[in-house]
Amino acid sequence: MKATFLNRLTTGWSFMRFFYVIMGVTIIIQAGMIHQWPGIILGGYFLVMGVLGLGCASGNCAYVPPAKTENNGEINFEEVKHEHRNNK
Repeated sequence: MKATFLNRLTTGWSFMRFFYVIMGVTIIIQAGMIHQWPGIILGGYFLVMGVLGLGCASGNCAYVPPAKTENNGEINFEEVKHEHRNNK
């Protein structure tokens, strides 16, 4: 479990993850400066999403439609010939 947690922290960084971390820290600082304590929870939510790569920060929110195929349901097979060699 420790290896997967460290792997999640160190890999998969993208612009959106950096953006979530920066926005989370900004919201926490601003909320603390004006004593809006629920804002710290909101900022913490964005910070955790960015640091751990959860939700949309991990890039899983974009819908990618399946690729269209033009084979009309037909499957093409290719015969593979194999020569057996005796190494005696």
